[in-house]
Amino acid sequence: MSKIAQPGVLFAIVAALQVGCASTPTTRPQESIAIAELDQSFDISVPVSKLALRVPKAGFKRSAPAVVAGNTANPRYFLFEDTARGIILSGWFEPARRFPGVKEPPVGMLQGEPLPHRNVSFEKLGSWDVVLYDSSFRSVITSNLQAHLVQADTWIELHLSGYPNRSPAEQRALLIETIRSIQIQERQ
Repeated sequence: MSKIAQPGVLFAIVAALQVGCASTPTTRPQESIAIAELDQSFDISVPVSKLALRVPKAGFKRSAPAVVAGNTANPRYFLFEDTARGIILSGWFEPARRFPGVKEPPVGMLQGEPLPHRNVSFEKLGSWDVVLYDSSFRSVITSNLQAHLVQADTWIELHLSGYPNRSPAEQRALLIETIRSIQIQERQ
């Protein structure tokens, strides 16, 4: 496995690409992420929200961020990794009023080098407003999918990244398949 394809380096790339929310200094338990592991899926919610996500388990396992700062320090942040399929899935829940609109994510930095975007496209996949793009670090290209959903006074942002051990087209197809498999549930 090349040095860049090692999970720690890939987590660093994902952390460098994530933007959006900031942590709240004092958060009540009902405002923090709640994850229930079921036989075939993970149910992800924030008790004060009317929305919940059901993520098929496939090979996903909960992970801890390599760096806890900014987005990853948010009490509504979650992170999963499927090493067999080569996918990292992260995201968070926020009040809908904080939704800034769908834009191309800012270029991240890794080891002092920018991670420029290529092949940027804006799409609608089911209920999700999606930005697809490839990021490059030296000669390594990772495909990324940033998805936004605003519903029931809640904004959910997901970020999916593929492992660079597949072609960008294969990574992108796998990320699209994954986002389509996630169910959105509105609770009463």
